Amino acid sequence: MAITVVSVTVAEGGTPSTVVLKSDNMSELTSMQAKRLAIQAARYNDGGLANMPGAYPIDSEGECDESSFSKGTPAAAFQIDYVVNRKL
Repeated sequence: MAITVVSVTVAEGGTPSTVVLKSDNMSELTSMQAKRLAIQAARYNDGGLANMPGAYPIDSEGECDESSFSKGTPAAAFQIDYVVNRKL
């Protein structure tokens, strides 16, 4: 599965934006390709990442229920939330 954009949320005032990406490969979400995709999805030509998040498992509905995963339920996919800022 390729990396897909789940959502882009822009904070009041236009910056920063939170970009949620999804993939069935956890390591793919921390790749340079994923980081570039997050910046492009935020539509900031001069943007940069404000955080270095970790990917987390989600179920088939796109929810992250830690109790299910701690019981051994396999993840349907993984997501990561990047915060993208405009350069000052």
